[in-house]
Amino acid sequence: MRPLAVIIWLWFFVAVGIYLYRGARWLQRRGDPDAEPQPTRGERKQRQLADIEARAEAPSPTEALFRQAAAERAAGRPLSSAAPSTPPAADAGAPGGLVLPATPPTTDGPGAPGGSRSPDGDAPGVTVAQLVAGIDWPCDLSPVADTTATDLDRRVAFSTTSYPVELVAEAMRRNLTAIGYDIVEVDDRTFAGTSARGKLAVKVHADAAVAADNHPGWIGLPPNSVVVELTARS
Repeated sequence: MRPLAVIIWLWFFVAVGIYLYRGARWLQRRGDPDAEPQPTRGERKQRQLADIEARAEAPSPTEALFRQAAAERAAGRPLSSAAPSTPPAADAGAPGGLVLPATPPTTDGPGAPGGSRSPDGDAPGVTVAQLVAGIDWPCDLSPVADTTATDLDRRVAFSTTSYPVELVAEAMRRNLTAIGYDIVEVDDRTFAGTSARGKLAVKVHADAAVAADNHPGWIGLPPNSVVVELTARS
């Protein structure tokens, strides 16, 4: 029993020493008026959000790449083959020198008001690229190359491993509001945005591996990837 008693007393003195050391440090910080106070959890979150906004001021190549890919899918051809922007010469035989285009204008480009047409060629639908045009992508979000998806014009995903899910969701809400969306929250990570462009549903997944059962294209993402799923609802 004696060795056990020695161990218990040794543990007791070590614990008391630790508590005394921490108490002395606390008293020292409290008595020093020049000491910088420790930030609270809310203050740390605000600082991280401010850092995100500061980094978002620089133009990101992500949006340009995403919009170009969406435009190519919507038009069914590469952008390099688009019709020239200069109008054809006026036809002398047309009344009043009216310009007669050789081909009718198309309305399925990324900037067309009606958006891309449905596979059946019926009513046009607004693409995600049109709904998020002009947004500052926060938190180092990058497009997810989902080769299994068949509706990339209407449903896309972005992922990041640099920020926690709470900050990603909050930053997306702020940046969508900045381009004119009214946000309606379903929960902390799911919300919908409505603007003159249309309606956009946003779901932020905390871990791509957990959501991969319903999204096979996310299986190859890095561990602990936060995924922002965007769906056009108009």
